[in-house]
Amino acid sequence: MRIFRHANNHFVDKKEQQRLATDLELAQQIAFAPPPPGNLN
Repeated sequence: MRIFRHANNHFVDKKEQQRLATDLELAQQIAFAPPPPGNLN
């Protein structure tokens, strides 16, 4: 089993690891999403 750590070296449990993965996935979806139509300023 891999154990992930935060930058401050606190161990991350499985539930926290899943939350972080979900947050990362959402952040990537937002970052790579095309701009909404009609938003050409």
